[in-house]
Amino acid sequence: MRFKVKLFFTYSLLVAALIVLSGVIFGSFSYDYFERVADQEIHILAESISHQLDETVRPMIFITEFLLSDTKSLSAINTLGRVPQREGGPRYIGEAKRDLASNLLTYATEANFHRVTYFSALGDILSSNSQRDAIPDGSADLRRFDHLPLINAAGGKPVLLPPYADPWDPKDPQRVFGVARLVMGNEIPSYLEVQKPYRVLENFYTPDASGAIRAGIANSRGDVIFSQFDGHEEKILLAYLDEGADPPVSDRAASVQAEARQNAFSFRTGSDIVAVQYSAYTDTYTAVMRTGKSMSASFGYITRTITGLCLLVCLVSAGLIYALSLKVTAPISRLAAKMELTSLDNITRDIGLEGANDEFARLYQAYNRLLKRLSYSINQEKEMSLLHLQAQFDTLQTQVNPHFLYNVLNILSHRGVLSGDEVICGICEKLAAMMRYSAEISRRMVTIREELEYVAHYLYLLKTRYQQKLSYRIETEPGETERLVPKMVIQPLIENAINHGFKDGTQVMDIAIKSVIDAGRGRWYIEVKDNGSGFGAGTLAELEKKMRDIRLRVKNGNRNLEIDIGGMGLLNIYARFYMIFGDSAIFRITNLERGASIIIGAMEKKNGEEKECIS
Repeated sequence: MRFKVKLFFTYSLLVAALIVLSGVIFGSFSYDYFERVADQEIHILAESISHQLDETVRPMIFITEFLLSDTKSLSAINTLGRVPQREGGPRYIGEAKRDLASNLLTYATEANFHRVTYFSALGDILSSNSQRDAIPDGSADLRRFDHLPLINAAGGKPVLLPPYADPWDPKDPQRVFGVARLVMGNEIPSYLEVQKPYRVLENFYTPDASGAIRAGIANSRGDVIFSQFDGHEEKILLAYLDEGADPPVSDRAASVQAEARQNAFSFRTGSDIVAVQYSAYTDTYTAVMRTGKSMSASFGYITRTITGLCLLVCLVSAGLIYALSLKVTAPISRLAAKMELTSLDNITRDIGLEGANDEFARLYQAYNRLLKRLSYSINQEKEMSLLHLQAQFDTLQTQVNPHFLYNVLNILSHRGVLSGDEVICGICEKLAAMMRYSAEISRRMVTIREELEYVAHYLYLLKTRYQQKLSYRIETEPGETERLVPKMVIQPLIENAINHGFKDGTQVMDIAIKSVIDAGRGRWYIEVKDNGSGFGAGTLAELEKKMRDIRLRVKNGNRNLEIDIGGMGLLNIYARFYMIFGDSAIFRITNLERGASIIIGAMEKKNGEEKECIS
C-alpha cells in the first residue's frame, strides 16, 4: 500500500473512532448530569432569595417592636390612642406627637427605610419621612390603606404587605412593600407601618438578566410579593401552592405548619423546572424557575465540550501521525542530510541511501541523475564564462584611447617648424617603440618591467613637450619586475594626472612612479603620485560607487561591461584588474597633502588560498 494511502486511512480511522467514543460518553452521561446540577442550583437560589427576604423584613419588624417597647414611644402612642388621655388637652397631645415623631426620626433613618409611619382612625399621622410630600397630620384617611382588614385580622402581629403605592404621598406615590401591625390596647385604632422601596426587591431578586432563570415570591394567602413570571406562570405556581384548596386566611398559616408539606420542594411545568422554598418567618414561598431555554444553554455546553474533545482527538491524532511520519520518512531525512553535503567538489559522486523503499529508491536515482546533469551544465557554463571573460578583457584592452599619439604628432610638427632639431629623432624613436607596444594584441598580460619601459618612453615624449615644467622619476626594486600586470595600466594614470591634476599652468609638474614588492604582507603594487590638485570629494564618491557597480556586474557575469565603461580611464583599469585578480585586486585612490596617489596591485596567494584583500 502506498505511503499516502496508509497515512490517510490511519488518520481517518483514528479520528472517527475517537469522535464516536466521545459522542457515546457525553451522550450517555451529560444530560442527566446537567439536569441534576440545574435542580440543585435553583434550590440553592430559591433558598438564598428566601433568606434575603427574611433578612430584609427582619429589621422592619424590629422597628415596630422597638417602638412598642420603648417607654417614651409607648407612652406617646397610649396618649394618642386612648380617649381619656386625649381629653387631657392639646398640650398633652402635642407633646406626645413630638415625642413619637422624634423617636421615628431617631430609629428609622431614611437611609434604611422609605418611611416609618404611625397613623390612627382619628386622622393622626406621624412619619419619619416628613421632608417628602406627605399628608399633613390630622388628615390621615384610613380608606387610603387597602390592607387594614388583613392587619386587623392579625391581632397585633406584624404582617408582610404585598407591594402597593405609598398612600401617604398624594403627589408622587412610590411603589413600596412594607410591614404593618395593629397597636393593641388602645380605644382608638392605631397602627405602625414600615415601608421599603419596591426596587429593593428588584435589586435583591433578579438572579438572571437574560430571563432564563426567573423568581417570584408569594405568601400563603396567595398575595404576590414579587414576581418575574408572566400571568400564566403565576397562575400555575399559585394553583400548585394552593393544591386545589382555598382555605380561609386565618387557617392558611396553620395548615402550612400542620400539613406534611416540605419547606423545599420542586415540580415541573412542561420543560421548565420550579424550585420552591418556604419561610415560616415571613410565611412566604419563594419560587425559582429554570426555563427550557437555560437547559438548552446547558446542552449547548455539552456540544461545546464534545467539540473540544474532538479538537483534543485531532491533536492526539496529529501527534500519532507525526510519530509515524518520523519513522516512515527517515529515509527522506537521510537523503536530505546527504544532499546538504553535496558541493561542486563532489557533485559527480553517487549518494548511497540505505533502508529506502521503492518510492525513496526512485527519488535517490532521480537525484543522482539530476547531479550528473547539473555537473555537465556547470562545466559548460564555466567554459562559456571563461570565453566571455577573455572576450571582455580583449575588448577593454583594445579600447585604448590613442589621443596621446595626436599630442605627440603635434609636438613633432611644432619642432619641425621651428628648427631641424635632432631631438625629433629621439621623439620618433620613442614613438615607434610605443606604437609597437600598444599595437600588439597577442598578449593581454606583460611584465612590470615592460610596462615601465613603455611608461618611460611616454614620459620622455612629455618631457620634450613641457621641458622644465615637468619632472619625473621611476623607482623599481631589482629582480622584482617580472610579475605580470594587465597591459597599458600605468600610462593612463600619468595621462590623467597631467590633463586633470594641474590647473595652474605655471606649476612644475612632478610625477613619481614606484614599483613595490611587499613580501611581508603578501602583496605587490605600483604607486603613481603627483603634486597636482588631487581629486574632489564628489569625484571620489562617484568613482567608488561605479567601482562597486563594476564588482557586482563582473560577479553576475554582465556581458556588456566593455560597452558601458569604454575608454582608458580609471574605471577601465579597475575593471581589468578586477576581472583578472578578483577580490585580491588592490586599487586605492588617496589625496595627499599636495597632489594625489593611485596604487594598483594585487594580493598574492599562499598555500593555495588568497590572503585578505586590502582594496
